[in-house]
Amino acid sequence: MKRLPHIAILLAVVAFVAADKGEKKKKGDAEKIQGKWTVVEWHRKGKVRYDQVGDVLTFSGKKIVFGDNEKEEAVFNLRPDKKPRELDITSKSDGKDFTFKAVYDFSGDMLKICFLGSQKQRRPEKMGTSADDDRIVWVLKRVTNDENDKGNGKK
Repeated sequence: MKRLPHIAILLAVVAFVAADKGEKKKKGDAEKIQGKWTVVEWHRKGKVRYDQVGDVLTFSGKKIVFGDNEKEEAVFNLRPDKKPRELDITSKSDGKDFTFKAVYDFSGDMLKICFLGSQKQRRPEKMGTSADDDRIVWVLKRVTNDENDKGNGKK
């Protein structure tokens, strides 16, 4: 009978840990996209290009800033329930709202965004590019605190 309290305590601990794991839900896309991202490569006409490598996009709330010094700003809207996931980026052009319709996907600390180069009012049906289409894919990597520190001359 002396073992009964120990078993009860063990069961209580197991139940507590299981309940705690259930409460830790996966981050939603709106939370995952927040922060600074840098272009590591981009694709057009089925070819990898590197001339925009190092360009920075920062997602904050519903705002996206292009460049490190708030050079260009827009608002974005995610639709993670769509297949493929949808992203709309709305900015001003000649005083009018202009919306880029894109699809996106996460893989760890990598984010891919695909949109059409010339007909930006249409949304691509899938991620990727080929030699005979006008889709553009940005491959972005999340900027970590260590990378921020290196860029600011720290470390």
